[in-house]
Amino acid sequence: MNGPGCTSPTLCLLRALGCLLLLFFNKPSCLAQATGIPSVSGARNVSATKTELGIKGARFTIDGKSTFLYGISYYGALGASEGFIRSDLDDMHRHGFNWIRVWANWRAFGADAAAVDGEGRRIPAGLKKLKWLLTECDRRGLVVDVTFSRGNSVNGTPQLQTLDAHRRAVETVVTALKPRRNWYLDLSNERNVQDKRFTGIDDLKQLRELAVRLDPDLLVTASDGGDITWDSLREYLQTVKVDFISPHRPRDARFCPGCWSWAASRRCITRNRFGAAMGNGSRRRRPFSPTRKPLNWAALPAGVSTTAPNATRPMASRGVPSI
Repeated sequence: MNGPGCTSPTLCLLRALGCLLLLFFNKPSCLAQATGIPSVSGARNVSATKTELGIKGARFTIDGKSTFLYGISYYGALGASEGFIRSDLDDMHRHGFNWIRVWANWRAFGADAAAVDGEGRRIPAGLKKLKWLLTECDRRGLVVDVTFSRGNSVNGTPQLQTLDAHRRAVETVVTALKPRRNWYLDLSNERNVQDKRFTGIDDLKQLRELAVRLDPDLLVTASDGGDITWDSLREYLQTVKVDFISPHRPRDARFCPGCWSWAASRRCITRNRFGAAMGNGSRRRRPFSPTRKPLNWAALPAGVSTTAPNATRPMASRGVPSI
């Protein structure tokens, strides 16, 4: 059978042979376009892909299947070239990562890799790059943590310092990314730290309400710098109503026993808006190596997520018994 655009068997064959040459230039989809034969490359067809992150019980899901989120920090991605990003994403996908963390307003170390400015207004080029990045991740089945930060003097000029500015940023990004289901929103990086990063519980509550009003299916969290106290846990789950908690715990291997103990003590905390059980979680440091053996997912507690160094561990938290 002739493929699309092939008016004769001879023409179809010639086009197919030409496209085979292009395979050497990393264009595996060309053969499918010329002959009608589906591509068998590792990258998925974006037009047919709809990677969807969810939570079922105490576990994250991707496309409805229970999933262990294993990811890597990619904070300043919006400042990298598209070719560089594609290469990185292909490497991540090949080595088993299924999640990255990207800042929507990264300005650390002299970089300006942001989709919004300090007042939450859109930066057209940055917002376009963020949308493109989610599309590329969608093609590879990758989930994206999109994070806002109010910043401090170490990580760049403080920004989003007012609730109005922060609301504008949330509205801008959520509206732009709404068609995608392969991401979640971290409202404020390490929002409990008592410097310019600090974002109060009342502000978080309003920001989260705005986000889910704009996109009811969006998963929302707010990361915390350190162990979360019982009182803070109540505020996250009962006042802000985040979908899961994201504590940033120590990354050194010697802290791991404490991580498991802390996580286990906070299992099944409270009823959240989806009314499912909260799972365990921890921060674990695992040096990256292309030859490293895969993690034994079955040996890990339900809901735990781990990433490469310098990334966030989200933990499914939709719990049932009230405190």
